[in-house]
Amino acid sequence: MSAYFIAALVGGLLLGYGVHLTYDCISGAYFSRIASWSLHGWLWLIFAFLGNSIGVKLRPIFFPDE
Repeated sequence: MSAYFIAALVGGLLLGYGVHLTYDCISGAYFSRIASWSLHGWLWLIFAFLGNSIGVKLRPIFFPDE
């Protein structure tokens, strides 16, 4: 298996686990919660941004060829 496949598999599993913890869907957590000014939506946005930022910083470690 390639490193890309394993990274995609692990990322998908983590994403699915996070969705399961919130009892919601990804788009519903973002669009409907922020539109209604719910604290849950804004916290989701902050942590989604932080998670993506960490992923971008760690990417060269896992994929040094790029």
